[in-house]
Amino acid sequence: MSNVANQPELIITLSQDKVRLSLAGNPQNGLQHLDASYPIQGLFREEQISQSLDLALTEHPTLVDQFNCVEVVMLDRPNVFMPSWYLHNGKAGDIASRYLRIRAGEIVSSETSANSVFCYTLPAVTIDVLKEYYSNIACTHITSVLWHTLSKQPARPDKSQVLLYHILYDQLLISMAVKNGKLIFSKTFNLTGEEDLTYFTIAVSRMLKPKEQCLVTFDDHNTGYIMPGDKLVKIDQRLSFPSLQSLMTSFRPCGS
Repeated sequence: MSNVANQPELIITLSQDKVRLSLAGNPQNGLQHLDASYPIQGLFREEQISQSLDLALTEHPTLVDQFNCVEVVMLDRPNVFMPSWYLHNGKAGDIASRYLRIRAGEIVSSETSANSVFCYTLPAVTIDVLKEYYSNIACTHITSVLWHTLSKQPARPDKSQVLLYHILYDQLLISMAVKNGKLIFSKTFNLTGEEDLTYFTIAVSRMLKPKEQCLVTFDDHNTGYIMPGDKLVKIDQRLSFPSLQSLMTSFRPCGS
C-alpha cells in the first residue's frame, strides 16, 4: 500500500497521557523498526515531553540520527472541522476560535484534507521543544490523515445515506461520518475500557442513524478492544490499514 521511500522515517504521536515514537524500518539505510512509548501526566507540558524524548534517545541511540522526515501527529487534541472554502475565505480562524479553547501561549494550526479543513490548538513552547530535537518536524492531526484516506474509498451506490466509520487507534475511538462524499461528523473519544467503547459507539450510532457502519483498524496496532455485538452495533464492512506511516505516505509524502 505504501512506498517506503515516501514514508516519514520517524513518527512521534502525542496524546494526553503518552508520547510514542515509531521508527519505520528501512533496509536501504539499515534502520530497524522501533516502537517506544512513554507515559506522561498533564497534556503537552513541555518538560514532560522533553524528559520522554531524552529517555527515548538514551535507550535507543538510533533516534539521534538526522532523519529527512519527522512527523508529529496529534491524537486526541481537541479539533474542529469545516468545509475547506472557509479557509480560502479567511474565516477558518474565527470559526475555530468559537469552538476551541485557546489558552495563553497557544497557536491555532490547520490543514486541508480532501474537502475539509481541520483546526486545532498547540502550545507554541511544546513545538519549540520538539524542534530542538528534530528541526525539520511537521505537525498534523490524526483526523486529517484519516479523512484524507477515507475520502478516497470507492463511492457507494447511495451516497445520500450516512456512512459511519468507527476507527480504533491506540486508546482512542475516532468516529467519522460521511454523507454525499462530505464529512458531516468527527469526534474523538478516549477509552478506558470496553464499557466506554460500547457506550460511545451506541451513542453515536443512535444520534446519526447511519445506513452503514464500518470498523477501521490498523494491522500494526492491536488496541485489544472488541466492538459490541451486532445486536448493539451492526458492522456492515471492515477496513484494515497497515500502519499510520502508510497513511502518511499518501497524505504528506516525504520530501513534499
